[in-house]
Amino acid sequence: MVVFRVALTAFGDIERNIGFTRFTLRGLEKVTLEWRLVAAGRNIRKLFLAECEKGKRAAGAMA
Repeated sequence: MVVFRVALTAFGDIERNIGFTRFTLRGLEKVTLEWRLVAAGRNIRKLFLAECEKGKRAAGAMA
């Protein structure tokens, strides 16, 4: 059940934080490309937020 829960978290994050609720393109090839772009955007956002958090922790340790 844990895998199912993680998948729902990813879809919920994409829907709520990115605002992606439906595909704008038609056709399997175009929808696949659109989904990959959305997933890549989510992953880049996660990496950015993790780096920001890491920087805050490092700055707090120096103070």
